[in-house]
Amino acid sequence: MFFSHSVKEGDSASLLKFLEVGLLILHSYDRVKYADVVLLFLAKIYAILTEKLAFEPLQNTYFNNSGKAGRNVLLTLRMDHLNNLLTIALKQLASQITEASAQRNSKSLSTL
Repeated sequence: MFFSHSVKEGDSASLLKFLEVGLLILHSYDRVKYADVVLLFLAKIYAILTEKLAFEPLQNTYFNNSGKAGRNVLLTLRMDHLNNLLTIALKQLASQITEASAQRNSKSLSTL
């Protein structure tokens, strides 16, 4: 079997193996456009980037706040949520807003 071990979330090596198999499947079903995109991504991972930098695009895509399986959120969506919360917090300050209070509110959002 292809995955003989259990796959943890954020397991970059298993994701790379999946992409390699996906590339073969896409090519065999004549999905050349998608196969080219996967091949270009794998070429960047293996040929251009160093080993340390190669796993960063795979690991820095999702955020898991709870630590439980299946509760991942895209980092871009998390940043959108944080920006929305900051906007609401700054509107609550109304006329009492200062640069120091805005900085204090923005720093406290990451702990929420």
